[in-house]
Amino acid sequence: QALRRESIPQPRSPPSLAMRLSLAALTLAAGQQTGAPAGQFETWVMAFEWQPTWSLADCGKSEEVINHLSGQAYANNHLSMHGLWPNYDPAKHSGSKWPQFCKGAQGDFTTCEHSVSDPVCQPSAAEVAAFNTTTVWQQFAMEWAYSDLAPHEWSKHGGCTGWTQDKFFKTSEQTYTTVRAMAGPAFIEAHAGSSVSPSDLKAAFEKTPGLGCDSCSLGDVWVALALDPTTLLPTTAIDYADPPTTCDSCAAVKIPSWQGCSAPGPSPGPAPGPSPAGQCVKNVKGPACTYDPKVSNTPADPCKNLTDCVRCAHSGACTDVPLAEELFLA
Repeated sequence: QALRRESIPQPRSPPSLAMRLSLAALTLAAGQQTGAPAGQFETWVMAFEWQPTWSLADCGKSEEVINHLSGQAYANNHLSMHGLWPNYDPAKHSGSKWPQFCKGAQGDFTTCEHSVSDPVCQPSAAEVAAFNTTTVWQQFAMEWAYSDLAPHEWSKHGGCTGWTQDKFFKTSEQTYTTVRAMAGPAFIEAHAGSSVSPSDLKAAFEKTPGLGCDSCSLGDVWVALALDPTTLLPTTAIDYADPPTTCDSCAAVKIPSWQGCSAPGPSPGPAPGPSPAGQCVKNVKGPACTYDPKVSNTPADPCKNLTDCVRCAHSGACTDVPLAEELFLA
């Protein structure tokens, strides 16, 4: 299963991790704090995605991004931006690992947790015009440019900074550029189209990264960053706490080039059992589902009706792995 703290609307942006509880609209389950006060966090995560791996999951379903991903596309051999996420020191937040859908100077983003239809959830027309260009989102953030990751990232994470949209989008772009030049991301891009050992992949990073694989194809790369306590701006890389382990059991981690939808994708795994409802089995891809970022991991997720399944993953299969364990997005 692909891990991502969020599966995008691609979210692919991922859906919310839990239901809001309490009159204060704070959710303290599964690691996140929904409705948290903006501007109060201790670290960052710069989340990258490997677009060819992500796009294989969309073949035959949602192909808006695929239509722009050719062999010459920047995203074919460079890491793409998933997002810039404020993160917590859990010891300072009753065990919560990150804030999401916060409340602050830019608005109340709790309304965006299950739907981004509210105007507060959406990037303004001016910001879209400034950033959805051939040299910015359309180059290194295709899920923002051609799918609906932009409103998800702004409302779930950007709203927790307390910053304006312009500052959040500019800082995200600058951080993407800075972190991409670090040794670990540079190693990944240098090996685009080939395979590497999990140990060599980890060793390329100066600090422990978060690495997520889907059937041993690299899908997600998360780099934790310290911040300036005065400006809140990201600074130097730090170890990623509790990194996922989905790449560790692979003999080799593939960093695939885009070969189109005709190329073999991840193994679909066994077909659902004789029961019409099917079931999820540990370490095996579950029954097929249609990923919808607005439904996945919510009470309306159809996978929750299957035995031992907890959500529909972006890979298009039900899974028994909670989002909190995949962290994982933030």
